Amino acid sequence: MASVLGGRWVGAPERGKRAYVRGIASKRRSGPMSDPNTIPDFDPQGPQLVYVAIADHIAARIAAGELLPGARLPPERDLASEYGVAYLTVRRAAQVLRERELIVTVHGKGTFVADPLPAPGTPDPA
Repeated sequence: MASVLGGRWVGAPERGKRAYVRGIASKRRSGPMSDPNTIPDFDPQGPQLVYVAIADHIAARIAAGELLPGARLPPERDLASEYGVAYLTVRRAAQVLRERELIVTVHGKGTFVADPLPAPGTPDPA
């Protein structure tokens, strides 16, 4: 079986399949969307569904203040590359986040972190 090391193949792919994989689990992350001191690493081998794990990881980044309200999320294909999954998996994770009211998607503009909802019983600032 072939494996990936640093984004390059070690060994030959099986049965001629194109299976180039760049997973977060196989390399250290860096950049504006990661802070290993506050957010646990994404574990694609965890016990839950991958799209739920991605949604939970992004939700943790929002809760930690790494992604602020109004901040634009990277495109789905970029997130898919970052997490080492298919873009449809990221799309499904985004749907979970929309259902949790943590993000909003504006057609033609992108996906943004939603403004936090006021706590129940809190007067409306308007």
